[in-house]
Amino acid sequence: MIKKKYQITPAFFQEVYVRQEWESQWELFQLVRDWEQIVESHIAEMSMPAYFRGQELYVYVDNSALMQQLQFLQHDLLGKVNQVLRRKKITGFRWLLKPHDEERLLEEKKIMPFRSVDTTECHTFRDMVSGIEDDTCRKALYRLWYSFKTR
Repeated sequence: MIKKKYQITPAFFQEVYVRQEWESQWELFQLVRDWEQIVESHIAEMSMPAYFRGQELYVYVDNSALMQQLQFLQHDLLGKVNQVLRRKKITGFRWLLKPHDEERLLEEKKIMPFRSVDTTECHTFRDMVSGIEDDTCRKALYRLWYSFKTR
């Protein structure tokens, strides 16, 4: 198999930029950055541009009441958003409820309160695993048991 070698030139970067559709992503970045100037600040706190699909801009919102409010403001917003966009022009919006921040929820689940372990329970478990000859395995099993008991 013959590998095609690329020469790094401005034309090469432009070709990659166009092929990967980074221009659209760049414009979305600019919309997110300037969102507070486009919409009112209290609306910007509860919404944000999500992505483009075709000629529509999908916008995440916190609640359905805000969806309805933005639907009424759609005509004005359309003009403001199209002023910010350089090449891409949108014809409408779609409102989506924000997905839950799953990463934050997972982090909250990881932080569990520490529970103390009774010393007699520790001694009892150590006696139980004392029959394991391999010192490394015995200590690893004890650490596993202890971490399970404390969380």
